[in-house]
Amino acid sequence: MNWNKESVLRFFQSHEGKTVSIREKTSRIKIHGKVADICELDLCSSTLFEATLELQTAGLQVTLTFHNDVLATHLISALPNSRNPEMFIPYQIAYDQLIVESI
Repeated sequence: MNWNKESVLRFFQSHEGKTVSIREKTSRIKIHGKVADICELDLCSSTLFEATLELQTAGLQVTLTFHNDVLATHLISALPNSRNPEMFIPYQIAYDQLIVESI
């Protein structure tokens, strides 16, 4: 399937509460997680959509940001009761290189 911002957003909205897999065709990047939340952020001049994936590993979370040309992923590791993440790894996947599946 050829993905774009709208089709990926619809996929995540229809799979809220379910486990999904995100992969990049040209790399070894693979993320499996439960779609925990999808929110719409009003940035005055535009609207941004974000989704949160819950991973099975405690303390790890992935936030997805739906941009026009890329899906931005942010892997975040935080200790319980900590305001600052221990680790923050951003990565972008172009929609034409994206594979999204329900598990």
